[in-house]
Amino acid sequence: MNTKQRTTMIFVLLMSLALSSCASGQLFVPTATSTPLPTLTPTFIPPSATPLPTTVPTEGMIPASDPAQFIREYFNAVWQTRNYIYLWSLFTPGFQANASPGGYQEFTNWWGSVKSVDLLKVAITSNDGHDASVDVHVTFHLKDGRTLANKDYPYDLTYDSERQTWMFDYR
Repeated sequence: MNTKQRTTMIFVLLMSLALSSCASGQLFVPTATSTPLPTLTPTFIPPSATPLPTTVPTEGMIPASDPAQFIREYFNAVWQTRNYIYLWSLFTPGFQANASPGGYQEFTNWWGSVKSVDLLKVAITSNDGHDASVDVHVTFHLKDGRTLANKDYPYDLTYDSERQTWMFDYR
């Protein structure tokens, strides 16, 4: 959220607070005997087109030298910790464009609809230490009660030595 959005949100919150304190069109003027206002917690409603994150939080990082362990930790984190900004950063730009053409918003919408994931099998089909291919057998349990059972997905991974983790790649 940029400074302009934050300022606008604070202004709207303060105006709402002031207007809710008024009695049928009368201007509220605080006095020494006024009752203190309740503490409100603002609720931020994100815009329909969520901008891409500019920083990547490191909480819940998945440093894994083994591609199978990376996949297990990713599928566990995506529905348990739901640190979407970090998880999105584990996609190369090519993978982001091909796997989630709607961008970060599409990614978060999908995972926000998932209640849990059963990772049934991870098979490494190739691994040269820099590039790997894995086959994943998974079941998704959605929040609306549906189950997408026994889905198979082949993934290409590339190792990011600077971050010391694998990343989903599109080749």
